[in-house]
Parts: sequence; structure tokens; C-alpha cells
Amino acid sequence: MANSLLAWRAQLVFALCLPLAVLLGYMLADPNDFISVLVITGIIGLLSVPILMHSYHLLLIISWNAAIAPYFLPGQPFLWMLLSFVGFGFAIVNRFTSPEASFVPVPSVTRPVVALLAIVLVTAFLRGGIGFRVFGSGQYGGRGYFYILAAILGYFALISQRIPKNRVHLVVALFFLTGLTSFVPNLAYLAGRRLDFLYYVFPLSYALEQAVGDYSVTAQYTRILGLTYGSVALYCWLLARYGLRGIFNLAKPLRLVLFIAATVGCFYCGFRSFMVLFILVVGVQFFVEKLYQPRVLLVLGLGGALIGAAALPNLDRLPLVVQRSIAFMPLPLSPVISVSATESSRWRLEMWRDVWEDMENHQYEYLWKGKGYSIDPNELALSLYSSERGLGTKYAWAMVSGAYHNGPLTVLIPFGVWGAGAFVWFVIASIKYLYRNYRYGDPDLKTINTFLLAYFIARVVYYTGVFGSFFTDLFVFTGIIALSISINGAELPVAEEAEEPATRPVDEEGLAGAGAQ
Repeated sequence: MANSLLAWRAQLVFALCLPLAVLLGYMLADPNDFISVLVITGIIGLLSVPILMHSYHLLLIISWNAAIAPYFLPGQPFLWMLLSFVGFGFAIVNRFTSPEASFVPVPSVTRPVVALLAIVLVTAFLRGGIGFRVFGSGQYGGRGYFYILAAILGYFALISQRIPKNRVHLVVALFFLTGLTSFVPNLAYLAGRRLDFLYYVFPLSYALEQAVGDYSVTAQYTRILGLTYGSVALYCWLLARYGLRGIFNLAKPLRLVLFIAATVGCFYCGFRSFMVLFILVVGVQFFVEKLYQPRVLLVLGLGGALIGAAALPNLDRLPLVVQRSIAFMPLPLSPVISVSATESSRWRLEMWRDVWEDMENHQYEYLWKGKGYSIDPNELALSLYSSERGLGTKYAWAMVSGAYHNGPLTVLIPFGVWGAGAFVWFVIASIKYLYRNYRYGDPDLKTINTFLLAYFIARVVYYTGVFGSFFTDLFVFTGIIALSISINGAELPVAEEAEEPATRPVDEEGLAGAGAQ
């Protein structure tokens, strides 16, 4: 009887697999056809359901900062976006099928996230809906809504499970270090045509400026985008794992070497904003770790004076890409870099002035009823044409597409004061939660909680005062706070905040207990 059942099951599997193999073979004959891609993706997705149901939380954590964007998917979304939607769906299913599978209750943070989601959806409805160009829509702008929905649903997917304490350090490493995949497109470009197949998975746009710099007859330096994100990933992990005290522990030189490598990467990326972000993160971390002791400040002051005395006379001899990274400071740099940096700042200031004048012309309508992300394709095409040929302002395309290069404007204009208010509510609630964990949380998680607080504050300052885009940066904020919630759990009761728990003795690295192995 058992043998007959096994034979029947084998025949059933064979009967299902054979037509499926034929269908896949037929579809792969033309892999660039949209229908073929859709069918193949659907089949692979169905076969992956058991894995996703079991491991969606870990997979989402791994992919959150990874530069993985399969080219064959419409619009080339990043992998974390797809897993956010899938993970949220499975989290809801698990919640209804198992009483134990509940979201971590942190209502002070979840309420503003839900409010922000509601405002985004209402604005999209009032401003013509969500249009996706890749699906043939007559209007553009759906990409912004998609990013925001993915960031918010990803938040709920991440807080749907707790991370076991014995796996926290591993999970945090996976969360940040997968950002090193940003290097892959740049390395593939350096390797030549032999590694072109990597662009099927990793975004080609990361190597675009590198290619333009090599083939341009006017470019005098090349910025490497992958180096930027890879450096951020490395120093974030080091600070989360060891803190500044642990990194500068001379008994563990490898940590310092890696941190210096990340610092050099920030210098060589060519983006002023990311150099400022590095300074902000390290500065806030320095303050939160309470390293502002007279002896430490004296050593830093003397070291800075010596480095400055040696570097200042030779700044104009540094590689141009390094000079571009530090061009936000009043230093004697190459005239080429000074002109480039001044021009870049000038058109941004002019754009912000014109944006505000446009709001005045519309009688501040956008402050009460957000503009949304809906874009007229004809208007966008005309702005690009005029910008490329010098027929108008070089930032016309940015005003039409909403790329204001200014964090507050990118939330205020698309979603009005209601969206800006919900975002501020979310930021304040998140900082309060992070601070409670930093101050009163598990001593064994002190180093991680310290960094998450410092990093969140640094990103808020960077977003508000340096550079920001609401729909592309929201996932950074929701990812940080969701990771903290998944690690620390529900909010600490007020009674537990009355007095700090007894902490373990601090070792020579400044890490409590098992904070470092």
C-alpha cells in the first residue's frame, strides 16, 4: 500500500513538472519578452513560497541595504522592495493563523507610520492616482509612491518578528554589510565585458558615472557611486559592532584598519554630501558615547592640528575627486573643483528660490493639498530638452520631477503640511524609542543601541540640512527604527525608566559584557 502511494505521488509530481519544464523552455526562448518575464517570475515566485514563508524576515534584513535590482523586473525595483510587500503579506497571514505570530507592539512609532501611509494614499487619490510608466500609464510618478509604500510595509514586515538575542550581532552585520554589494557594478565595469552578466542582478546605474568619466573628453575626475554606499555600509557596521572606543582599541588593529579604509572611501567617492554624512555620524557617535573628556579632546585637537599643518599646503595637489569630497569647507582647492562646487551650490539655491516662488504663485495650495508625484510626461520631456540644450534653467527637470535636493521640500510639497507633520511625528517618536533603549535597554545591547540612536539622529540632520529625498530616504529611517524594534522589543514601561539597570563593568574597549567577542 505504501509503495503504491509513493508511486502515485511520484507520477503526480512528474505529470506536473513535465508541462512546467516545457512552458519554461518555451518562455526562455525569448527572455526579453514582457510576458515571458512575467510568467517566469511568477513560477519562480510560486516555487519560492515555502522558503519565503519561513525566512522572509531574515531575507528582508539581508536585502535591506543590498544593491540588488534585477534588470528584468518592470521598473527594476530593488530586492528589498519586493520582499517588503511579500514579507508584509506573510506577516499578515501568520498573524491570522497563529496567535503567537504578532507584531512587536510599539504604538508610539507605529501610529505616525500609519498616519503617514494614510496621507500618502489620500494624496495619490486626490492627485490623479498612481501612474507607472513601465505599465503604459499616461502619467509618470508612480515610482515615488512605490518607494514609500515599500518602506512603510517593510517596517511592518521587520517588526513582525523578534530577533533572538544570540543572533543580534550576526543580523546587524548582515543588515549593514550587504551594502558592500554596491561595489559589484563598479568591479564588473573594471573587469570588462567578461562580467557583464552581473548587471542582470546588480544595478548598472552604479557604474554609469564611472563609464561616463572614462569616455568623456571633458571630465576631469570620476565619482564612483558604489564606493560611496560601500564605505557607509562598512563604517556603520564597525560603529554598531564595536563603537568608537572599540574601533580605536590598539590591541585590535584590524578594526582601525577597516575604519580607515571606510574613511578613505568617503574621501575618494567625490560626493560632498556623503563626506558630511560621515562627519555627522562620527560626531554624533562621539557625543552619544560621551567621549568628550578633556584628555580625549586634547589628543584630537593636537592630532587635527598636525594633520592640518601637513595637509593645508598640499590640498591642491590631492586627487581632484578627493578635493571634490571636501569642497564644502573653505579650503584652498583647485580652481576646477572650486568652480564646480560653487556652481553646484548656486543652482540648488536658485532652484529652491524658484520652488518657493512657484508655491506663492499657487497661493500655497501645495501646503494644504499636496502636489503628489503625478508628472505630465510631456512637461517632463520638455524640461529635459531645455535643460540639456541650455534653453532654460538647468534645474527645470528637477522642479518638474520633484527632485529638489532638499529633504524638507521633498515631503512638504508632495504631501503638504499634513505629510510633513506626520513625518516629524514619526522622527520624534523614533528618537524617543531609540533613546530609551540606549539609556535603559539591555546592557549587552548597549553598543548597538548607541549606534542606532546616533545614526538615526545623524541621518535626520543630514536629511534636513544637507541633502534628502523623501521617497528614496524614507526606507533608511524605517529600516533603522524597525531593526531596533525587532532587536529590543516593545517599549519599556515608564516604571522601568525611573532608575537605570545595573550595568556590567566596562572593559578596556568600552563595551559592556558580551558586546564584543
